Amino acid sequence: MLLFPNAYIPVAQLSIQPRNDPAHHFRLGRTLRKLGDDGMMIVGSGQITHNLRMVDFGARPEDADPRVAEFTDWFGARMAERDIDALLDYRARVPHAALMHPTDEHLLPVFSSLGAASDDYALGVQSLGTYQRTLAMTNYVFQTCKTKKPAEAGFHSYLIVYRPGAWLTHRRRHR
Repeated sequence: MLLFPNAYIPVAQLSIQPRNDPAHHFRLGRTLRKLGDDGMMIVGSGQITHNLRMVDFGARPEDADPRVAEFTDWFGARMAERDIDALLDYRARVPHAALMHPTDEHLLPVFSSLGAASDDYALGVQSLGTYQRTLAMTNYVFQTCKTKKPAEAGFHSYLIVYRPGAWLTHRRRHR
């Protein structure tokens, strides 16, 4: 509702598959890539760092653990460089991977979204800061010249959100 408060965009919700690795989710995104070419939006909803055992609910933003920045900086740099191999192998390559993500499920949506992006994507990054010492919030947007907004033309639009839940499909022609 926050993206499109008039609710004129149908939504199809897809589940992550937490027993599968980042490469699997990247390949899943590749199968969805054609939807973006058809003017459909693909949104992955996760979190760039997620270790609730390290959370300090009394911490101020300036109290952020410096390891969070090391992790997010590495991740953002690899995204900007389009270094897919390094991203898919992030657990072995990025500083503090197991500490920032004891399990993968909150990071997996970015791999599906990355897989759905065009090879020549322009990366938009919006950092929302680090909260409660270790919870970093960052938005990554993969844009291409072909991207259209629903208001610009009549085309089929999908909003696909990766969250735990059922596989749903809905299609509607927008005018």
